[in-house]
Amino acid sequence: MSRQPPPLMDLNERPQQRYYIVPDIPQKPDELEFPLGYAGENGIPQKMPRGASFLLQTEWAWSPMNNAILNYHLSLNSNQNRWVLWVSVFDDYNIPWQWRTAENVLSMPHGGVRREHAAAHLIRAYWEWALIHNGLDHFHWISRVGLLDVGRARQIAKEVWHEDE
Repeated sequence: MSRQPPPLMDLNERPQQRYYIVPDIPQKPDELEFPLGYAGENGIPQKMPRGASFLLQTEWAWSPMNNAILNYHLSLNSNQNRWVLWVSVFDDYNIPWQWRTAENVLSMPHGGVRREHAAAHLIRAYWEWALIHNGLDHFHWISRVGLLDVGRARQIAKEVWHEDE
């Protein structure tokens, strides 16, 4: 399985949260859809592939006993024709603590879309879906960065939650 970066234990280790240069975020073509699917269906592997690219880690800390940490990874499906977004949640309720990858995934056609653009499109689609279906609020901070940097993630979040900074 792909490497899951551990939860942040020291806030001094988190990446800088404010960038002043607004990065170029690709606009989603109107005809592009992001169907919600399940691992094991339509060429999507049963488990997140070992070579999946880490995108970023977001964290919510509503109170000391109520928090959430999510890791996001990007891979191709088995047929190499769709990008797949994998979301893992840190389960610190059960022992041993571990990452649990969600059974449902979002995907989009590969169609020559660059990895970085697919990551931005799928993160935006996931956050929009989670906002509508789960009432997900804006993350409190970005704990780790990978393929997506803080600037891009914050710009996408600003568009999803319609917030001005």
